Amino acid sequence: MVVRMWRGWTRVEDADRYERHYRSEVLSRLRRVPGFRGARLLRREVGEETEFVSLTLFEDLGAIRAFAGKEYDTAVIGGEGRQVLVRYDARVRHYDLAFEG
Repeated sequence: MVVRMWRGWTRVEDADRYERHYRSEVLSRLRRVPGFRGARLLRREVGEETEFVSLTLFEDLGAIRAFAGKEYDTAVIGGEGRQVLVRYDARVRHYDLAFEG
């Protein structure tokens, strides 16, 4: 299993809007990808911003490529996400899942 990690930040007042976007638009797209195994969205306020950490789980890199394309290390940001994020990691990180309890 491969974990795809990405971070993005909104203004505090836009945090709920981004979370709704993730729950609806992002998850809807991910659920159609063969090999998608789940998602976690972490959230915390840092000063006047809210930081989000997205952890998506995929069966393998082939499944990630099916979602993100040939340049699978590039962040996939679309729709409302682009409107509410004040900044975000342009590149994502991938980790082999070593243990899950």
